Amino acid sequence: MSEPTQAGPSRVATPGVATPGVATPGVPTPRAAIRADGVIGVVLLLLGSTTMLGWLFHIPAMVELRHGLVPMVFNTGLCFFLAGAALALGKHRYFRPVGIGVGAFLALLCGATLCEHLFDARYGIDLVFLQNWYDYGNTRPGRMAPNTACGFILFGAALARLTTVRRRHHAIGVVVLTFLVLALGLTGLAGYLLAPELLFNWARSARMALHTAIGMSLCALGLWAAWSQSVWYSGEQYFHEDGKIRLLSAAMSILSTLTIGLTGVALLQGNLQNALESRLEAIVISRGPWFTAMTTEVAERARALARVAGLEHSGRRLLADPLEAAGRAAMAADVARMVDARIRGVAVLDTAGRALHATGRFNPQPRMAAPLDTSGTELIWDGEMLLRVHMPVRDGARALGSIAVDTTLAGMRGPLFNMANLGASAELSVCLDAPARPQCFPNKHNMAPFAMPPAARGGPPPPMLLALAGRRGVLYAVDNKGRNVLAAYGPLAPGLGFVAQQDTVEAYAGIRQSLAIGAPVIIGVSLLGAALLFSQLSPLVAKMRSSELRAAEAAAEMETIMAAAGDGIVTIDQDGLIESINLTACRIFAYRPPEVIGKTIAMLMPVAAPEDRRADPAWLARGGMAHLLGTPNLGVQGRRQGGELFPLELSINPVPLRGRKLFVAIMRDITVRKEMEERLSRLAQFDALTGLPNRALFMDRLGNALARMRRARGALTLMFLDLDGFKAINDTFGHHGGDLLLTQVAGRLQAAVRNSDTVARLAGDEFTIILESMADPERDGVAVAQKLLAALQQPFLIEGREAHVTASIGLVVHRVEQGELSVTELLRRADEQMYAVKRAGKNAIGANVMGASTMR
Repeated sequence: MSEPTQAGPSRVATPGVATPGVATPGVPTPRAAIRADGVIGVVLLLLGSTTMLGWLFHIPAMVELRHGLVPMVFNTGLCFFLAGAALALGKHRYFRPVGIGVGAFLALLCGATLCEHLFDARYGIDLVFLQNWYDYGNTRPGRMAPNTACGFILFGAALARLTTVRRRHHAIGVVVLTFLVLALGLTGLAGYLLAPELLFNWARSARMALHTAIGMSLCALGLWAAWSQSVWYSGEQYFHEDGKIRLLSAAMSILSTLTIGLTGVALLQGNLQNALESRLEAIVISRGPWFTAMTTEVAERARALARVAGLEHSGRRLLADPLEAAGRAAMAADVARMVDARIRGVAVLDTAGRALHATGRFNPQPRMAAPLDTSGTELIWDGEMLLRVHMPVRDGARALGSIAVDTTLAGMRGPLFNMANLGASAELSVCLDAPARPQCFPNKHNMAPFAMPPAARGGPPPPMLLALAGRRGVLYAVDNKGRNVLAAYGPLAPGLGFVAQQDTVEAYAGIRQSLAIGAPVIIGVSLLGAALLFSQLSPLVAKMRSSELRAAEAAAEMETIMAAAGDGIVTIDQDGLIESINLTACRIFAYRPPEVIGKTIAMLMPVAAPEDRRADPAWLARGGMAHLLGTPNLGVQGRRQGGELFPLELSINPVPLRGRKLFVAIMRDITVRKEMEERLSRLAQFDALTGLPNRALFMDRLGNALARMRRARGALTLMFLDLDGFKAINDTFGHHGGDLLLTQVAGRLQAAVRNSDTVARLAGDEFTIILESMADPERDGVAVAQKLLAALQQPFLIEGREAHVTASIGLVVHRVEQGELSVTELLRRADEQMYAVKRAGKNAIGANVMGASTMR
C-alpha cells in the first residue's frame, strides 16, 4: 500500500484535487495527468466544434460520419465542446469552477431536453432554425436523443463532483457515474448492431448518433483519466487495492453482461433481418418475369383474336373513309366476332391517335397509361387495370393508323399485389415515371391512382425512384407517413418500378417482445451478478490457493481429458513401464487399469518393446523405441488380453517432465479399417458373383504371364470361353437363375484346370483361362479345352430343375519365337477364335496354334 499523503508545511493537500507543486508518493505529476484527460478533451473539442460548424455552414459531411447514418445535432456538439474544454483544463486552477459550471449547464440543458421527450413539448432549445435545412427523417429536428441527454447529465454530475470529493461515498459516486456514462456510450454503439429504429418508430428521432456514442465513451474515459490520477483514488485515501479490484470487476461484469445480452438480441435480429430482406427481394425479383410473361400472353391473345375477326381489313376501310357506313358496319361485325369477356373495347385510331370509331367502353384518354414495349402495348388504368394493344394498319408501306384493343387484367391484379404472409402493414406499389413525380397505380392503401410524395431534402432517394432508374435492392427508409419500413425495389418492366415494403415495427414484433422480456432479465442478472461479485471477490482468494491444490486440479483435468479422448493414450517411463492408461486404451486391449499400470509395454505391443528387453534397465532412454519415435500413425500389432493380435495405429513421442523423460503413446484399433480395406481391395480385383478374378486382375495376370514366358523362352496358352444358350437360361429361370448358373460354371471351370492356372470372368457369360508351363502347349491346351466342354455339357441344377448350356472356346497358343505380342492383341485373337466357333455352329473349340487356325 502507498504511504499517506504528505503535504508541505506551508500547503494543505485538499482531498480530491492534487495541489500543484506537492510531491505525493504514488501520485503522478500534473503533467502526466494532463497527457491523459487533456488529449481526450482536445478530441472532444474538435468533435463538438466540427459538428456546430457543419450545421452553421450547411455541410452534411461535418455532422454525420457517413451518409445515411444519424447526424449529431447542434446541441450535442455544443455539449461535447464544453465537456472537452473542461477536461482539457486538467489540473489547471480554473478546472474546479469550469467543471462545476459545465456540469450545471449540461444538467439544465439536457434535463430540459428529457422533459421535451417525456411531455412531447417544445421549449425552443432545439435550435430548429439552424437545422431545418437537412431532413434525415427526424420528426423532431434538432432534438438530442434521450440517451444522449442522460449521458451528459451523468457526465456533468460526475464532473462537478470530481472537483469536490470530500468523503468516500463521493468518490464511489464519481466512479459509478463514470461507468454509467461509459455504459450509455457502449450501448449507443451496440444500438447500431441492434438498430432500434426497426423496432420502434420513435427510435429514429431518439437514436444516438454513431459518433455521439464514440464521443460519450471518450467522455467516460476522460473522467476516468481525471480521477484515476487524483489523490483520493491513486493515493488509496478512499480505495484500497482490494476495493478497487472489486469495484472495477463489478462494473466490468455489468458491462460484459449487458454487452453479451445486447449482442445476442442483435444476432437474433440480424438473422430475422436477412430472412425479411430475402423474402421481400424474392417477391420483387419474381414479379418482373411473371408480369412480362402475363402481359405478353394477353397481348398475343388480343392480336390473335383481332386477326381471326379480320379487324385489320375493316379497320383499313374505316381509315380510308371514316364516314362510310359499310365500313362501320363491317367493323361492328368484326368486333362482334371477337367473343371474349375480357375484351373491354376496340377503337380505330388515325396516325395522330384520334379515335375514328370505338366500340365497347373504350376511353381514348385513360387516367394512367404506361407503355410496356415498342410494339404499342400499354398498361392503363381506367377504373380497372387494362392492357391496351395497338396493331398498326398499313396500305403497303404507308401507315394508315392503328387498331387499339383494351383487354381487362382483372386476373392479374390479385397475383401482382398479392401480400400473403407479409403482414397488415405490407404494401406493394407499381409506379411509372412521369415528368413531375412518379404516378402510381392503385394499391392496398390507395383506391385510386396517386402521385409519389416529393423526396426529402438532402435525404436518400426513395426506393421507387431507384426502381424506376433500373436498380434493384433492399433498403430501410422512412415512408411518407413517417414509418420506418423495409423496402425491396426493382424494375417491373421498362418505365415501371415495383416496390414491396413492410413496416419494421410489425416485421420485428417478435424481436421487440423478446427484448421487452429479456432486457429486464439481463439488467437484473447483471446487477445481481455485480452485487455478488462485489461482495465476494477479494485479491486474497488467489493467494490462498496452494500448489498442491493446483497440482491436483491439473492432474484431475488431465485425467478427465485422457478419459474423454477417443484414442487410447498410454504414458511410458524410460524403462518401458506403463505409468498411466486411459479408458479407451483399456477397452482396446481388454484390460482394467490396475492390470497394466506398472507392467511393461511389451504386454500390449510386442513390437514396441520386445520381451527380451524387458529386463534391460533404461532401454527406452538409450533408444529402445527409436524406430517408433516421432513417426505418426505407424502401423504395428497390438495384443489383447488372451493373446489375440490385432492391427494398431500408433504414434509415440517423448515428453520431458521434471528432469526425466516420459513417452506418450497415442493409439487406435484399426481392425475394422483393415477389414474394410481388404474387402474393398477384393471387390476391386474379383468378381462379386463368382469370386473369380475380374477383368482388371485378369489383364494384370496375363501381362505377368507374358513376361514370365519371355524370360523362360517358352509358350503361353489363352482360352476365351463364351456360353451358348445363356440368354435362354435367363429367359427361362430369370436373372437369379442365370446368376446361379454362372456360379456353377465358374466352379466347373476351376475344377477342370490346375491351381496354378487362372480362370477369370470378363463380363456376363464370358470367361478366360490362362495356362502356363505346359509340356506340349498345343496338344495339352486343346485337351484342357475339350475337358472344359465335356464338363459344361453335364446338366446344371437350378432351383431343382435341370438346365443345359454349351460353350464356344477360342484358344490361342503364343510362343516367344513368334515375336512380341501385347496383352490386348493376345486377348483379341482368342476372342476372334471364339466368335469363329460361334459362327460355325457353337459347342466347339477354335484354335490358333503356330499362326494356323483350326476348328475342333
